[in-house]
Formats: sequence, C-alpha cells, structure tokens
Amino acid sequence: MALQSVDARFDAATDDLVRGWWGHLADAGLPSQADHASESNAPHVTLSALPSVPASVDAGWPAVLDAAGGLPVECHLGPLVLLGGRRLVVARLVVASQRLLRLQAAVHDALVAALDDEASEAAEAAEAAEAAEAAEALPEVVRPGRWTPHVTLASGVHPEQLPDVLAVLREVGGSGGSSGSGGVDVPARIETVHRWDPDVKRVWDVTASDPQGPAGPEDPGAPGD
Repeated sequence: MALQSVDARFDAATDDLVRGWWGHLADAGLPSQADHASESNAPHVTLSALPSVPASVDAGWPAVLDAAGGLPVECHLGPLVLLGGRRLVVARLVVASQRLLRLQAAVHDALVAALDDEASEAAEAAEAAEAAEAAEALPEVVRPGRWTPHVTLASGVHPEQLPDVLAVLREVGGSGGSSGSGGVDVPARIETVHRWDPDVKRVWDVTASDPQGPAGPEDPGAPGD
C-alpha cells in the first residue's frame, strides 16, 4: 500500500545542491533521484507517513507548524547513510537538531491525535477498529526516537553499483567528504512542509496561505523518497 506523507522541503540553495548530486549520478548512468521526472519530485525529508491522513489534520497544518516553532528550520546535511535491503537507498543524513526533532514530533503527534479522535468518535466498532489499525500502521521508522531524517540521493541501487555511486558522490562532495560543494557538515534550511497523496497523485504546500489539497488537478508523478 502506498503511503501518504508529510514532507519537509528545503530552500532554493539546498534544493539546487541536492539536485546537483542527483545530476552527477544520472550523468554517470547510475541510479539517481533525477530519474523521477515528475515536477512533484523534489529533495525532501519525510516527517511522517500513513496509509491515510485524516482530513481534520490536513485542515490544520499551519497551527501545528506554528506550535512547533514555525518555519524556517535551520539544519545541516551530514554524511551518507545506506538504507534498505537487497536494493539500497543512498541518502545523506539530515542532522537532527532540536528544532527539527520538535517539528517532526509535532507532525507525528497531530496525526496520532487525529486518529485517536476518529477511533473515539466512531459510531460503529468496525470504524473504531479501522481507525485503531491506521494508528498502528504508522511506520516504526517515522516514530519519534526511531526517526532517521535523510534526503535521498539514489534508490534501487544494486550492491554491485554501490562502489560507483560512492565514487561519484565522493568526487563531487555528495558523500559528505571535503571535495566539491558538499562538505562534511553542509548548512541547509527547511522552508516549507508539503503533503503527498498517492491516491490522487497530488502534492501540495500545507504552509501556503491558501493550500490546494488533494481535490486539485492531478499530478502525473510522485515525489521520490
């Protein structure tokens, strides 16, 4: 089942830097997030994800973000991390500052609270069970204390491709090394928070003054993770 998500997006300078690393991998004929051509595909940090997001939460994201300290959130891109199993995800860690942890916890708490409210207000036991099941479906990897903030550079990487991927990133600085424009600790800034709904293939900015939700025109693609 495709998960709906709440994603933090970067300022223009950080976005350009990450897209540059994507481009170098693509130019080398290696897996890269640049392979996802949709306009909705952008460098981001997944804050949380669920099979479905209650409509009550989508109507109130500005208040949730304000309670977390608001935006922007200053952060840093750290070294590489490898995620996944037989096919790997190559990403750069996003250093988990107190501000970033607070933002992620606020998003998580808002989702859990809404699901709890749905369960308690359900008129039928089956509906309550469905809401409780949705809460349990919150992936462990996005629960506070287990969350590993990262920005993906390449996904679906075969183990035999990994040395070449790392060599390219090391050469251009995307490995967290000292060469290129990406050092060991790269200053970055989170400026907006977006929602992704794969059911209607729609991504929208929940920090906008008049956000356009999932009922808007269909988007042909999905953001990479």
